Amino acid sequence: MSIFRFIFILFFFVSFSAHAQTYFGISLGKSDDLFLESESTLELYGGVRFTPNFAIELSHIDLGEYRDQNEIVESISGIQYSLVGFMPLSEDVDLYAKVGRLNWESELVEDGISNTVEDDNMTYSLGASFDVAEGFQANIEYRTIEIESEREPNILSLGFSFSF
Repeated sequence: MSIFRFIFILFFFVSFSAHAQTYFGISLGKSDDLFLESESTLELYGGVRFTPNFAIELSHIDLGEYRDQNEIVESISGIQYSLVGFMPLSEDVDLYAKVGRLNWESELVEDGISNTVEDDNMTYSLGASFDVAEGFQANIEYRTIEIESEREPNILSLGFSFSF
């Protein structure tokens, strides 16, 4: 069974639990990668929070376009699945940490020739979530992606999520 099928089935069954909280959100971020042409990143995500301290999350991340000195253009995006641990500080503020896996695809264009590369790498995040209104949160998150190359993007993002 593929990991995506497993996560889908888990989301489906857990979302009907009386104690589970489902959430969806969007984050915009900035990468510190030196080769980044478009410094903006975009993430759409959803998760199921089983308890006040534990959730699973699935997201789509667009890391933008990169250029190196030889004018090789690389566009990177992927699907990330994560385990999330929360530490509530108060009724309105949570700190959280994520450990995940990013299955990414990159389109390389060099001298007009396109080539696609796929891989998966570990991701690590630390963040804070602030309740703005009932079921609506503002989030700030710092993420690093463990890519085995000269590039290891670090991303600082701000986002909003809706839970029900």
